[in-house]
Amino acid sequence: MAVQISRFNDVQLHANALAGWEQSYYQITPGRIESSLAQIAVDRLHVFREVFTGRVAQYGAAPVGSVSFAIPLHVRGDATLQGRKFEPHSLHALVSREDFVFHVAEGMDTLILTVDADELAELVESMQSTWTAHRCGGRLLSLDRLCYAHAVRSLTDTFFAATQNEAMLASPPAQKIFRHTMLGLLLDVLIEEAPNRKTDLTDAVRCDIVRRSREIVLAGGAESVTVLDLCRILRVSRRTLQNSFLQVTKMTPLGYLRAIRLSEVRRALMSSPRDAMSIGDAAARFGFFHQSHFTADYKTLFGELPSDTCRFDAARPLVYH
Repeated sequence: MAVQISRFNDVQLHANALAGWEQSYYQITPGRIESSLAQIAVDRLHVFREVFTGRVAQYGAAPVGSVSFAIPLHVRGDATLQGRKFEPHSLHALVSREDFVFHVAEGMDTLILTVDADELAELVESMQSTWTAHRCGGRLLSLDRLCYAHAVRSLTDTFFAATQNEAMLASPPAQKIFRHTMLGLLLDVLIEEAPNRKTDLTDAVRCDIVRRSREIVLAGGAESVTVLDLCRILRVSRRTLQNSFLQVTKMTPLGYLRAIRLSEVRRALMSSPRDAMSIGDAAARFGFFHQSHFTADYKTLFGELPSDTCRFDAARPLVYH
C-alpha cells in the first residue's frame, strides 16, 4: 500500500485497516459514528490521519521497532493519551511495543507518524543531539511553539499533497524523498536549537559544508540525495546546514542543490546529440523523476524548456562565451 483513503461507520473496521498496529477501538458515545482514514505507507514510514465524529476509546500497542508520534490537528472536547490531556500544540510519543490507552474526543482530527526507530536514532546521533526516544515514551513533549506550528503546517501540507497525487510516490526514490521530508520536519521539532545559539563555525567551514554537499549530490547521480542524507554524512544538524547555505549562497540547500542538478542536466543536453540522449534520460541521471516538475523547474531557472535547449551538433560545435 502506498496511499489509501477510506471511510467507516464502524470503529473496529477502522482499526483493522491500520497495518502494523495491534489495537481495539470501542465506540463510547451512543448513535452512529463515522470516521475517515487517510494513510500512506512507504519503506520505514507509516503516516495516517484519522477523524471521528464521536468519542472512541483506543487500546493497543505501538508497532514493533518504531517510534510513533501523535499530533492533534483539531481537538474539540476532552481527549487523553496515557491519561494525559491531549491538547492542541502538543506532541505525544509512543515507543516500540508500548501499551497505550487513547480516548478520542468527538470531532477529533489527528495525524500520526510511525517512523523506523533505528533510522531515527541514526539521524539524531549524526546531528550530535542527546535526544532519545525512550526518554519520551508515552509523554507529552515540550516544544517551541513557533517551530512546532510551522512543522505541523508543513507536515500536513506534504501529507495532503501526497494523498492527492499518488504518482508522487510511484518510485522508490520518490518514496525516500517523502519519508525524509516528513522525518526532517519532525526532527526540526525534536532537536531544538535556540535561534541565537552561538556556534564555532567559521566562514571557511560553512563554505566547505556547501562544497562537500555539492560533491555528495553529484556523486549520487540518479540516487536521490536528501537534506537528511547530507546531515547524516556531514554530521551536522539541519539548522547548521540551512544556515551555512543561506550565508554562503543566499539560498536554501534544496533550492541551491536543485539548481546545481538542473545545470548538470543542461550541460549533458548541450554536450550530446538529440538521438544519443533523451531529455528524460538526462533528467533521471541527476535525480529528476517527475517530468512535469522537472520541466517547470528547468524553465524557471533557464528561461526555456528543455526541448528548446541547443543540443550538440558535430557539424556545428557549440561555442561557449
